[in-house]
Amino acid sequence: MHELARKIGGSGCVVLDGKILYSWGRIDRPVDWASASKPVLSTLFFCALDRKLVRSADERLIDCGVPLRGKDSTITFRSLGAMTSGYTLKEAAGKAYAYNDYGIQLYEYALLEYLFHQPAQEVASVQFEKLQFEDEWGYYHIPPKRHRITLSVRDYARLVWMWHNRGAWNEEQVIARKWFRKYMRPQVPYDLPHAAPCERINDYLEIGSYGGGADHFTHLGPGVYGFNWWYNRPTPLKEGALLFPLLDDDWILSIGVRGHLSLFSPKKNYALITSFGNWKDRQKEWGDYEPLLNSFVEHMEKTYGKGDATR
Repeated sequence: MHELARKIGGSGCVVLDGKILYSWGRIDRPVDWASASKPVLSTLFFCALDRKLVRSADERLIDCGVPLRGKDSTITFRSLGAMTSGYTLKEAAGKAYAYNDYGIQLYEYALLEYLFHQPAQEVASVQFEKLQFEDEWGYYHIPPKRHRITLSVRDYARLVWMWHNRGAWNEEQVIARKWFRKYMRPQVPYDLPHAAPCERINDYLEIGSYGGGADHFTHLGPGVYGFNWWYNRPTPLKEGALLFPLLDDDWILSIGVRGHLSLFSPKKNYALITSFGNWKDRQKEWGDYEPLLNSFVEHMEKTYGKGDATR
């Protein structure tokens, strides 16, 4: 494990049976998880479902009061979590995929302003209270309407493990299990086309971007993306091969720039979380992540058995 940690670098931890087995670097230091923080929004959405602030993932935002126009009137929460909303782009919701940080910003905006009606820090403090974060954390505001969460590695690991356990933490069901059973899977159809090039970004709500463009990072998504997680499933851009062909199809990832990453499987009893990891040279091709991820899985299963989860 020491050699693997040395290769990855930065900070990180390995979770086994809900406890930290091994860690390196500053796992107590709060950091901005970049795109790896996007599952936080879907966590808040599941909390909104629990509180009956919204009826389902297919509820339209305009029915919650969000002043969308024209083709955007069909945008649902499912399409926001799947990067298929089409906000600022040419296509209507569900018609095309694009890794769209304006759509993600709309997701956050709708959650805070039209479902919870509270500032980001207040919402997160209530919803994440039972996770009992160990370190300083918070939502900081970036004008005009952006918010970014900062969490330490070991606190982010708590969020990941809660998803691993389908909403349970410390033997308590903190979010209803049914939402994870229903929605914790790819939400983008395998054959959905990629969005057409769009020279003009029409952000008429003036909410800005979550951090990137309206179509950036990767064309991957159909078949493998849903509620802000990447699933190791067949992808058309690899001619039907798995996203990571050397790994089983039950692995789930969050990935952000600057080496932020988590890897878990509901069928296994361990997980990997890294911050500022040395993944940079491996980002040219998605498969280039795979050697280190595969080494981690092989080590865990060789050392700790098959790793079958009890839940």
